[in-house]
Amino acid sequence: MLIGVACTMNQARSPFAQAALQQNFAEHKFFSTGVEAIFGTPIMESVQAVAKEWGIKIPKKSSTTIFNDERLIRDADLVLVAEDSQKEAISLLGCKKSLKSYRDWE
Repeated sequence: MLIGVACTMNQARSPFAQAALQQNFAEHKFFSTGVEAIFGTPIMESVQAVAKEWGIKIPKKSSTTIFNDERLIRDADLVLVAEDSQKEAISLLGCKKSLKSYRDWE
């Protein structure tokens, strides 16, 4: 299963979520992306520090945008977005299967 995690800038929430999911569900493939990201912006140092403290390895070093990851979004079995407002941007890129926000599980 291919699962995407999206947030606004792909510098904190989605890279951390990708890493935590990848570590705990190794049978699946994960990617993270940002709806308004600036390509190549480093993952926040504070997020890297927390991940290190928790024993989680963040695989990506810098942000990618939904436009860089368009193929992955179209191929994904599930895309999780940090905020409901991000669903539309992901949908417009052709997310064909399941699209959920974190709030959908509250």
